[in-house]
Amino acid sequence: MAKKVETQGYDEAVAAFGKAVESLNAGRFDEARGAFEAIIGSISDEPVLAERARMYIAVCDRRTKPAAESGNGADDLYYQAVLRMNDGDCEAAIQLLDQALQHDPT
Repeated sequence: MAKKVETQGYDEAVAAFGKAVESLNAGRFDEARGAFEAIIGSISDEPVLAERARMYIAVCDRRTKPAAESGNGADDLYYQAVLRMNDGDCEAAIQLLDQALQHDPT
């Protein structure tokens, strides 16, 4: 089995990825999104890291989307409830789950 040789560019991208995740966790979604986009632009030979950056960009987009644009289907309400739970807002999460259940009791 061949050992993968990591480049300085890879190490820098991993360090930048860590900082971008810190921004995301701190709620600085626009800053995090920009950092993830920069990572994707700087690495062409690391598809796993690029895919994870794309996933986090989607999270940033979802978290900055105005409430009026959010979906009201059961799946969307469930997702919003998970986000509220992750933020520690249990009461809002329960209300959203109740709404999801009313939309689709199955």
